[in-house]
Amino acid sequence: MENELETNYNPQETTEIFANGLLEMLLPVVQETDNNIQKVFSSQELLNKEIQRLSSELEAFVGISQTPALNEYVHKLTQAKQRAENIQVVLLQIQERVSRMERIAINKLKQ
Repeated sequence: MENELETNYNPQETTEIFANGLLEMLLPVVQETDNNIQKVFSSQELLNKEIQRLSSELEAFVGISQTPALNEYVHKLTQAKQRAENIQVVLLQIQERVSRMERIAINKLKQ
């Protein structure tokens, strides 16, 4: 009985079966993560546009008004805009990495 098990055992085949099972299990998670990153990326883009619009309006208002108190808020808004842009860059990098992982997983499943 033991010899029969040893002769039927193929490490290459076992590795391939395990890898394919693992890829099939992880692929939906990678796709869901990619979809969620897309949603966050879209939300960040919308936020960035709104911050840009508000910043432009405040800068125009500060330019025609004599209220120095708004300069502080314009500065804070500019900083928030910069942070949002930095987050957008990081999200884009994450999205690219997830897309590469997804392509690799799909290619492995096709093999």
